[in-house]
Amino acid sequence: MKKHSIKRYCLLLVGGVALFLGGIGLFLPVWPTTPFVVLAAGCFAGSSQRMYERLIKSKYFGEFIRNYREHTGVSKKSKRNAILYLWIMMLLSAVIIQNPWMYLVLGLIGIGVTLHITLLRKKHGEG
Repeated sequence: MKKHSIKRYCLLLVGGVALFLGGIGLFLPVWPTTPFVVLAAGCFAGSSQRMYERLIKSKYFGEFIRNYREHTGVSKKSKRNAILYLWIMMLLSAVIIQNPWMYLVLGLIGIGVTLHITLLRKKHGEG
């Protein structure tokens, strides 16, 4: 096997794992999505142009990558959706767990993540 092929397959493997881990972040409110998706994009850019293009055109991940690559900030809509989804998942977790101490932990995490999202740089052109 050629050295180039080994590198390509390793990048594809790491990119696939990173994309899977980033996908988990769509369902778990405190799991980071952006770092994993950006890593996947970098791996695919170096191994498969087709996979890279599919990823940056993705309905779920494309905006993360474009915002990171272009340093454009985060849209109000993305912030709103992220905060809404965060609190829906936090409330669902609280209903499932039913532990008063976990209510406190989930609430503190929710407040912290909400503040973080709120303080992210706004997308250029948005007030």
